[in-house]
Amino acid sequence: MSAKLLATLSLLVSATLMGCDPSAQVTEGREEVGSESDAAQQGTVQAAADNSCSTTSVLGLSKQIVAEVNCIAPNTYAAVPARANLVAASNVLLFMEKPARDALVSALDARPNTTMTVNSMLRTPAQQFLLADWGETGSCGVELAAPPGTSNHEGGLAIDIDQYTTWRNTLETRGFQWFGPADDVHYDFVGAGATDKRALGVTAFQRLWNRNNPNDPIAEDGDFGQATAIRMAKSPAAGFALGASCTATSTTPIEVYWSRQQSGSYELRALAGSTVKRVDYLVDGFLIGSASKLDGNNFPDNYTFGTQGKSRKFEVLGFNDNNALVGRGIGMIDVDPGVAFYIRQMGPSLYEVGLERAPAAVAAVELVVDGVKVTDSVSGKVRSTRIAVRHVYSQLGQRQFALSTFNADGTLRGTITRSFKLE
Repeated sequence: MSAKLLATLSLLVSATLMGCDPSAQVTEGREEVGSESDAAQQGTVQAAADNSCSTTSVLGLSKQIVAEVNCIAPNTYAAVPARANLVAASNVLLFMEKPARDALVSALDARPNTTMTVNSMLRTPAQQFLLADWGETGSCGVELAAPPGTSNHEGGLAIDIDQYTTWRNTLETRGFQWFGPADDVHYDFVGAGATDKRALGVTAFQRLWNRNNPNDPIAEDGDFGQATAIRMAKSPAAGFALGASCTATSTTPIEVYWSRQQSGSYELRALAGSTVKRVDYLVDGFLIGSASKLDGNNFPDNYTFGTQGKSRKFEVLGFNDNNALVGRGIGMIDVDPGVAFYIRQMGPSLYEVGLERAPAAVAAVELVVDGVKVTDSVSGKVRSTRIAVRHVYSQLGQRQFALSTFNADGTLRGTITRSFKLE
């Protein structure tokens, strides 16, 4: 996997994760027709990208990802039933989101004597990885493809068909939208009930990776960033030894701490339950430290960053004696010698937002989340003199934070804004 591809993935993910509007997407990239016999029996996903021109080469891994998605969110992908007028090669994963599936079946049943040949339907991040790689290298006839995690095919809302003109009116009256001349075979379902579930496929892969690589865990956040791309390239194209698991698993929240030292290094700490025997510290998905109970009850470690940077995702993963993931905590860290904004998880839905190394003139802070002022649960006040605001959030997910600083006379000094996903 080239550095150029990693850079392309990073840029395109930023540009396309704004929603599932087809007009906002990069050309999807067309799959080469293949069959079950083309599926890889051994080798990595990157080897499949280098040595094949069919997404069937990662069919084994793809089937595991589909199964894992339906473990995470049952019935996310609904199987498309057989119809006499529906033709698809064995490499096509015949699943869609249920509203899209129902609309497609309605279209097929409305014209039982007209054939629809489907070349692509549901596509996994592993398959999209191949297309993105081929697009970056100009291989396999692919000029440009959406990066993994951003194609509507990955959410079960898209189909590519040969007879795109013949079926256009029938599909459009049932909620499908033609992409246009730039990708004339492609239709997206934009009708009632369509929801953006593309990130689930990425999360499913991340879960599969962690299940099979407990000593090299990555964040299960649905973001196909650099850390996930590297692991995808190294994954077995035929599928992992441990496949999908619908056994309910839960992790206990871990309290996250760090402190910058005068030397520029960071002391890392975690407060976890008794079942946690070892923790890994990660920043932006990369391992920066590890500690066990033998090192201390708060899992002490130390790390010096090679580069500065703001709004970096901090994560602590906790493991039991059997090396199973049983605890997790997240946060946002500014790796900066000056004033640093932070978010730290303190417990279930409990987060603290504040400033590190705030100027002496800062007497208090106020936190506004999605336009609403938040009360500090420690002081019981909206304007906190602790220079931090701790709060239990009833609504998780992506939130917008605005932290304002005030002088002792109550005058506003400034405001820092950040976006962060509470989990």
